[in-house]
Amino acid sequence: MVPPLERLAERSLRQGPFHDSYAAAGAATTIVVAMGISRIGLLAFVAHGAIPPGELADNHFPTTRRLVDLVRKASLEVEQWHGTADLPAIPATWQEREEAVTNTLADRHGHTRAWQLAEHQSGKIGQLLENETLTGELLVLRHG
Repeated sequence: MVPPLERLAERSLRQGPFHDSYAAAGAATTIVVAMGISRIGLLAFVAHGAIPPGELADNHFPTTRRLVDLVRKASLEVEQWHGTADLPAIPATWQEREEAVTNTLADRHGHTRAWQLAEHQSGKIGQLLENETLTGELLVLRHG
C-alpha cells in the first residue's frame, strides 16, 4: 500500500500542482499540495488540543507528532516548516479573486447540502484556528 503523501506526490508529478479534497462521511478535509522539481508543499491543520465533542466529528486533524510520523512514513523529510500565522498577509488581489470564485460557486452550489455542510465546517474550523486549538502549518517536504 502506498502511503497517502506518496500518492499525492505521484499524482502531482503526473498532473502538476493541484488542490485536493478528501470527503469522509460527508465531511471534507483539505490538503493543498504544490509540486516543485524536488519538493512538495503541504498545508495541514494541526490539532493542539481536543476538538469539542460533536464538532467536526468526521474530520481528523493530526497532532504535530502524528504529522511528523506521517511525513516520515511517506519517506519524506521536512525541509521547512512555517506556521501560517507567521506568513505574510494574503495580497488584496488574491483575496478579491478568491471572493469572486467563492461567490460564483455559492451561486451555483449554495443550495446543496454539501455546500452548506462545507460552509458550516469552514466556520467551525475558523473558530478552532482563532482560539488556536488548530493551527495552519505549511511544510516544504522533499523525498528522503
